[in-house]
Amino acid sequence: MSGDPFYALGSAMRSDESRSAPQRELLQFISAVDDLIVRSSNTHFLTEIWLDELAQMDFTSSSTDRNWRLVSLAASERLIQLLVQSQLRDPRI
Repeated sequence: MSGDPFYALGSAMRSDESRSAPQRELLQFISAVDDLIVRSSNTHFLTEIWLDELAQMDFTSSSTDRNWRLVSLAASERLIQLLVQSQLRDPRI
């Protein structure tokens, strides 16, 4: 598992001060959701959701002061939608 880049991403949380603001926010999002779900195998899935939401954000290219927490909030909303859809399909999940 140590060859997995997402495993390395999780390990990077320990050296938080060397990370950029979006990297710190992504890691905080993954950590918070992973604590709730208690499945470390979801790191890749959570990263995809967060990056998809980042891609949909309307940040101007000249903006340097972005609110990265908005990306996490949007990703959280998307995750909730996916969990609800999953629950509706199979209530045993």
